[in-house]
Amino acid sequence: MSRAAARRVAWASLLGVCVCSAELTAPFTYDAPEFFREPLISRARMSTTYSYLAQDGKSPLRLTITAMPTREVRDGFGALTPGQCTDLFVDALRATHARFFVSAQTRLLTLGTSPLTQRRWTGEKAGTALTGIVACTEINGHYYAIDFVDELRAAARSFPSIRESLRGFNAVRNRR
Repeated sequence: MSRAAARRVAWASLLGVCVCSAELTAPFTYDAPEFFREPLISRARMSTTYSYLAQDGKSPLRLTITAMPTREVRDGFGALTPGQCTDLFVDALRATHARFFVSAQTRLLTLGTSPLTQRRWTGEKAGTALTGIVACTEINGHYYAIDFVDELRAAARSFPSIRESLRGFNAVRNRR
């Protein structure tokens, strides 16, 4: 197995072995748009993912915020640039979507006060055309990966509200 492939397998195991718990304290504060439910919280070996799903329970609309302690990520994988971190999440998306296409965007995504380089992707899952945004950066002792997705035609309505809400994100130092 190549070094890159081994790294992807290790990263997938990092994110994929989850134990759900509602008692975890988030290392951030964030008010999601009202069209999302309270987040489902999944804890893996080195990460915690907060999944905000659509209120209606039927729409593919979703926002995930994955928080990974910087020290633990660096101990396991070395320092990651925002692009390298984003690529790991793009690779996971590519593996689960048909007709997958991704492109870098010149427009930045604002997470709190931090501008993030984002990638827009399109793909198909279960016969539904989807589009999404993925970005990753390190803030106050955590890497944060942001991924939001919606049905291709509905994204023009949901994405502006999600983008605006992410401006209110606040990373809290040294909480886990």
